[in-house]
Amino acid sequence: MFTPLPSEPGVPLPREHWTVRASDRVDRLEALRDGSRASSTIAKVGDPPPATWIEIDLGAPASLSAVRLTPVDTTDDTIYMTRIELSADGESWTPVRTWFEPDDRRALIERPRDVRWYEARFEPIVARYVRLTNARARYRGQRWEIGELEIFTRAGAPSASAAPDLDAVGHRHGMEAGSPE
Repeated sequence: MFTPLPSEPGVPLPREHWTVRASDRVDRLEALRDGSRASSTIAKVGDPPPATWIEIDLGAPASLSAVRLTPVDTTDDTIYMTRIELSADGESWTPVRTWFEPDDRRALIERPRDVRWYEARFEPIVARYVRLTNARARYRGQRWEIGELEIFTRAGAPSASAAPDLDAVGHRHGMEAGSPE
């Protein structure tokens, strides 16, 4: 069953307390949060795997509702292939069922250079860790480049105790009976 994305991403979480780490194929992690889309984090996506990944420790659990990636080159089609996983403990990961959409679909078709960012929205989930992977970029020149990263919490979102959360083994809790995981 198709579930539409939430209409608004929420508000960005402060980035100054994040701890960011990555697989050994990723350079310039500080560029993810320096405020400039001109500088970038570059990941070399190899073949064969292991997957290239970027992991963000938010420092504390938060009710997350969206991830926004700003490309350096707005015609870079590897951004929307990024996969998001969340974790309570940084060990067990749960993929988020969502996809990245451009800020303006019409611009994507008619004027791709006018796309400012790609965003993946989802119903709020409490997690402390966010991991981004992009194994599919290896089919696009083996380069995955991100200018900026923002992680959102929903303005007026349910409190952390009411939003679904991930336990230490990655199972979602706090969902109403009958709702999809």
